[in-house]
Amino acid sequence: KRPHPKLNKVAMVACMNKTLKCLLSMIKHHEKYHYRYTDSMVPVKA
Repeated sequence: KRPHPKLNKVAMVACMNKTLKCLLSMIKHHEKYHYRYTDSMVPVKA
């Protein structure tokens, strides 16, 4: 028997929560989604 049977659900809810917070922040600040910042928070130099 696994010690924490809901571990996958807990991780999924945490990811959904983070995604919703990002979306709400973007809406609040009238910002568009920047694909350059998806991997990290460090801007990519072009």
